[in-house]
Amino acid sequence: MTQQQWGRQGQQGFGGGQWGPPTGQRPVAPQPSSRVQAGPWGPPSQVPGAGGPWGGQWQQPSSPLPTPRPPQRGNPVLKVVVAAIVGIIAVALIANVVTDLVGGQRAQGQTTQYQQEDYQVPPPEANPPELPLPKVEADLDRLTKRNKVYDSTVPSPTRCEMTEIKLGTATKTQIKKSMDELTACLSRVWDPTLQQAGLTFVRPVSNVYSTSIQSPCGKIPAGNAVYCAANQQIYLSTTLNQVLPPEVAGGRFVVETVIAHEVGHAVQYRTGIGAAASYEIQNLPKAESLEVNRRLEVQADCFAGLFLESVARSRGMSQTDLANIRTLMVAIGDDTLSGKPAVVGNHGHGSSRQYWAEMGLASTKVGACNTFVAPATLVK
Repeated sequence: MTQQQWGRQGQQGFGGGQWGPPTGQRPVAPQPSSRVQAGPWGPPSQVPGAGGPWGGQWQQPSSPLPTPRPPQRGNPVLKVVVAAIVGIIAVALIANVVTDLVGGQRAQGQTTQYQQEDYQVPPPEANPPELPLPKVEADLDRLTKRNKVYDSTVPSPTRCEMTEIKLGTATKTQIKKSMDELTACLSRVWDPTLQQAGLTFVRPVSNVYSTSIQSPCGKIPAGNAVYCAANQQIYLSTTLNQVLPPEVAGGRFVVETVIAHEVGHAVQYRTGIGAAASYEIQNLPKAESLEVNRRLEVQADCFAGLFLESVARSRGMSQTDLANIRTLMVAIGDDTLSGKPAVVGNHGHGSSRQYWAEMGLASTKVGACNTFVAPATLVK
């Protein structure tokens, strides 16, 4: 895989791009205010290094934002110790639950009782309702850290019937058909989940392209997958496989994982998490901005894990498939892509991305994916 930096303003996705204004054009800090001027989301500014797998498109607010409060500082040694303990317990839990995920009922020969069997999948929404936006400064933490969707539970197991494809050999028509089937499965999982919180999920329109394509969020390079908040649609390049490691590009659940991550961003924006985090990313100092960006990205990894857990039985997920997903998550980490083990990126190290994807795979609780309250050591 080339060491490309993925992502641009207005784009939300899977890879590790540099988010924010062009080099030398850091945003001017706004004057303190108790209100967020929730103006329309405008076109993205150009970001150096945009392009590469799974970029993400942010919609930058057109009006001034409040100056975010400085983060609370605690005892750094204590935080590291607590994070280490939490990590050990979580890894053990993940190992147990993921093993049951691919073994459990099938090993016992039981018939799976799928949930949401009577769910009527809506058509893709070309004219979706407006995204929820923060209105006052207090909304920023409320939406990211205490969002009501965290109290929801995803239905599991759910049935997912889709045509398996391999990027590089499938035609555009075949890829489009598979993506539409996949977004139907994603809707069956996320629509009732958001309804529990009184929120609205929108089944996104899927777009397939080969060369670079122009979107309301700006130009999307080839070899990419993107969620664009401007039109609430997702985009997948037919050449994405060319920028993925060969050892995972041809494996099962690559497309499912990529698109589930992009729809994870759609969930973030439909719940207000995405807009609130975007405000913070645009206005915090660089180091803190990158951390918020990483929290957003690994949360989308976790949301992808929640979906994959829900459909694992109906899709016949095996231990080999799980290993491929783990390898994929490490392969698109900031450290792996840059070749710098200590890099401070905007999407997360491979270990962090793998950790949060497995947190989703080990749970049905959306709250398990609350990366905005996790120790910084888990979102490095």
